[in-house]
Amino acid sequence: GVEADVKGGGQNGHASKSRFRDPQHMMAQSDLGDLYGFGMGVAQDHARSFELYTQAALQGDACSQFNLACAYRDGEGCAQSSERAIEWFAKAGEQG
Repeated sequence: GVEADVKGGGQNGHASKSRFRDPQHMMAQSDLGDLYGFGMGVAQDHARSFELYTQAALQGDACSQFNLACAYRDGEGCAQSSERAIEWFAKAGEQG
């Protein structure tokens, strides 16, 4: 799967980017969250997408913070929570 390619520096177009070689890198986590969230090249999995966005958001990635807020707002991959959505929208907004 995608994460196996990431760890091994796989051959597909996404995993060949250098940031994908370190699965702890927040941009790799954010990009993988997108792949799972939209089902691009992998089975769509909102719960996995939510986990990856959370990891990147906690490291300060503004796009992941925004995506996490949307997940909480819509209840995708997590329990719907307007309060948590507002918190994450605010964190993302603080970064521009």
